[in-house]
Amino acid sequence: MAMPAAAGPISLIAERLETTLAATAAWSSLTGATVHHNALPEKPGGEPHTLAELVAQRPFAKIWTTDDGIEWTRDTTRGGACTSSMGELIIHLERNTPEGLAANEADRDFENLIGRLCKGNADNPGLMDLAGDARYLPITRLLLLDHSRTDRSKRESIGDAQRAFLLVQWSTK
Repeated sequence: MAMPAAAGPISLIAERLETTLAATAAWSSLTGATVHHNALPEKPGGEPHTLAELVAQRPFAKIWTTDDGIEWTRDTTRGGACTSSMGELIIHLERNTPEGLAANEADRDFENLIGRLCKGNADNPGLMDLAGDARYLPITRLLLLDHSRTDRSKRESIGDAQRAFLLVQWSTK
């Protein structure tokens, strides 16, 4: 079944983050990168993805709302006509570990990618650089929660991958 179109404020915010992510130079540099909402697409019958399928799906990002979610407020000092919102989303970024690089080189390459994704420059914007543009999510804070490489004991089943988790805070205030 195809993903229903975003229609409400929760799904529209997630799609706005997807648009912002896609506009970054770092994300655009990842060949075949895809974005999923909440989880990877399920296989028919709910079977787990095979190693080959996981490797083929990378690089990808998954976006979801945190437990703290989204907050809507109404400013009563202006007659209650002004509503603002703020919230938190998570970006789970995952890519296959580049072949031919030593472990420390692959780790540094991934750290550089995460850095460029968060903060770039005028010619190669990152998420924070796009935050002030009305076309994108008004991001107020990014926090790198974790980044890691697949444990050696799991590489045979899920592949050698690098993953990062970014907390994205945003506000319309």
